[in-house]
Amino acid sequence: MLTEGIMKKNLPQILPYIIIILISVISVKSQAASIADSLNKYVITLSIPKINGIQDSNISGVTNNPSSGTLYLVDNNSCSIYEVTKSGSLLRRIPTSGFDDLEGIANYSGSYFFVSEEQRGNIVRIDIPATGTEIIYKKNGIVKNIGTGWDNSGIEGVSCRSSDSLIFAVKEKDPARLFTIYTNKTGIPDSVVENYSFNLESKGGDAADIFALPGGDFLIVNEEKKALMGYSSTGKFLSRLDLSCMQQPEGVTVDTDGSIYVVGEPAEFFVFRKDSTSSKRMYRKNMAGSFLLNTWKIDMNSIGVELTVPYESDASFDLFSISGKKILGRGKHIYPGKNIFRIDIAKELSGVYLCRVKAGLFAETNMIEF
Repeated sequence: MLTEGIMKKNLPQILPYIIIILISVISVKSQAASIADSLNKYVITLSIPKINGIQDSNISGVTNNPSSGTLYLVDNNSCSIYEVTKSGSLLRRIPTSGFDDLEGIANYSGSYFFVSEEQRGNIVRIDIPATGTEIIYKKNGIVKNIGTGWDNSGIEGVSCRSSDSLIFAVKEKDPARLFTIYTNKTGIPDSVVENYSFNLESKGGDAADIFALPGGDFLIVNEEKKALMGYSSTGKFLSRLDLSCMQQPEGVTVDTDGSIYVVGEPAEFFVFRKDSTSSKRMYRKNMAGSFLLNTWKIDMNSIGVELTVPYESDASFDLFSISGKKILGRGKHIYPGKNIFRIDIAKELSGVYLCRVKAGLFAETNMIEF
């Protein structure tokens, strides 16, 4: 991976922006870098007021498990864990023992998950077998305490970002807080840092759950405002998805294709996807008012991108797995005017990937599927 400081010393300090025109012969599912700033383009594609077969009434968290292709939910009253399909059909109920007030759940890797105990201020790493309904005991998990004395305004949500093995947790309110939890090489929680600069308490409402996007942005469920909020890594508001269609939104997760799943009390299950009829053009001006053109072309054998740039600089064109592992890439020196990149794709390569173009200080990432 190329380093950040690869531009020429004489490159002007004006940050170039681009026009993005996505042309997909196969399918461009969503833009990974823009989910947090395009929530207003998402629409309901599935709504289930109460998941059939779930008797509990306080579904509070949800996570996607890429290994199984299913979703896992938690109930904060019974502390049960549920596995459901992505269409909201119940597959199994997994009882637990020793836990209290489970509010959040996040898949870390394979069968390893983190759950959050709100009032105790804990996140706990547990192992959920791929099959079966045997009891999961807290005593067999690994506990990391984040804080105490928070009563019913403690750790509401947890999210794992696989690209850098970081865990994020949100304290609900009084005041709302965002925490980063670092893990060691074996995935065991090591240290906790409060993200003061994010300033979550200033956003208003509460924080019922969090999802950390691969590019660094966050989605946070604001139950009091009945909205899903998109924020940058520094806490800048980006966009908002109205959740007034739900009684009490509590949990959120995002699939690799960009689909957003939101669950809530009593056992609500809603799916949102970006409106396919919306325009696929985004126009951005740089500070000088000039434009750049970025055209993506995807076919069975290659990915191409065309950049029309006003300044000379170094650039790179890289393909990553959804977890952030670099698969392919190339770099080149580009000059004012039209420049073309192309990466040849192996025939056996299939699935969802992140494709990133960097030119000087500019970087743009798109999620694509072969």
